[in-house]
Amino acid sequence: MSGTGAAPHGASTPVGSDRDAYARAISAGPLFEGGPPTRLQLRLGLMRAERPRMGLRVVLTVLLVWLPLLILAALRGSTALMGFLLDFSAHARFLVATPLLVAAEGWCLPWLTQVGWRFVSSGLIAEPDYPAFEATVKSTRRLMESRTVELLILVLAYVMVGGLLLRPVPRIVPWFSDTSAGHTTVTAAGWWAIGVSVPALLILTLGWAWRLFVWTRFLWRMNRLPLRLVAAHPDAAAGLRFLGVSLRAFAPLGFVIGVLVCGPMLNLAYHDALAPMHYKLTIAVTVGSVIAIFGLPLLVFTRRLSTVRRRGSFMYGMLAGAMGQQFERKWFAPDRTLQADALEQPDFSSTTDLYAIAANAYGMRAVPLVLMDIVPLAVATFLPFVPVALLSVPLDVILDRLAGLIL
Repeated sequence: MSGTGAAPHGASTPVGSDRDAYARAISAGPLFEGGPPTRLQLRLGLMRAERPRMGLRVVLTVLLVWLPLLILAALRGSTALMGFLLDFSAHARFLVATPLLVAAEGWCLPWLTQVGWRFVSSGLIAEPDYPAFEATVKSTRRLMESRTVELLILVLAYVMVGGLLLRPVPRIVPWFSDTSAGHTTVTAAGWWAIGVSVPALLILTLGWAWRLFVWTRFLWRMNRLPLRLVAAHPDAAAGLRFLGVSLRAFAPLGFVIGVLVCGPMLNLAYHDALAPMHYKLTIAVTVGSVIAIFGLPLLVFTRRLSTVRRRGSFMYGMLAGAMGQQFERKWFAPDRTLQADALEQPDFSSTTDLYAIAANAYGMRAVPLVLMDIVPLAVATFLPFVPVALLSVPLDVILDRLAGLIL
């Protein structure tokens, strides 16, 4: 990450009409990169400002939160080891979800940054409003790099762990606790989970929750600016259609949420032989909730887009009506004789063009996204549940079906 200035690389508010140069200069810097617990990782040397070392951090996350659990469980004997290996919930949390929360930074944050800079590069913000945009950029960077927020997240994570300890220990976790002496004691692997693995997962999760808050706040601040929205824009969203890309950017996080919900379901389906189809409602609610969580921030523009659509329908409707009346008076007069080359006259093409523009205004949406923006997020969230569905089908049936496709 570079500094927190609103205009990176020495960019300043332009004088005159040099919007393109200003847009190129300011969009060269970071916007949403970083966030908790970036400062902690910088202090530990896991990353540098100019080198995020994404692959190294993912590997180290696995070595820190999952591998010690495997080793400590193996040291207790075969029973604890097999209990850990068959604890799908633990693998979902510490082997899949936690590393993916780190890896998602390299996918999601650059996308959000590009979307943020698009407000300038697309001309939605007029030059007199550049200072207000830069103020939003500065405050966004301050929030993303806040030491106070990172410290609060660290404290909150361990407070939440303390609250989890008050709950009864799940039954299918022999690697976590030992009841051989007549009372329940936490094993070494259990203490590692309490002190390291679970807090790491919570810290990363809370960090992403904070990023989502900052992203929502950024959109809210953009909506307060006098954006130059065009009702007849071909994207059917007055020029804000690019915001729908953000839902695709959040697809890795949707997958993580699906993994976290799927883990306990796999445990119950495998150990208790509970029918996986029993969870159809849970799966549907999970996918719907993920779409709502990452789609709701875009609704800050709904009221404004509705106003633009209403005003555009009136304006372009009046213009199209006047054009149509003029066209009919000229070409459908009682004494008018149509010539063979009538369709080649410019009146027809200009009227068609105007009607097409008016149709864009009438077809404008009040939400800056379409179904194809939602599908990748929904699919990513649903994918972790595929193994649960497969458990409901006997292995010999699956093999027979595969053989029928191949042979």
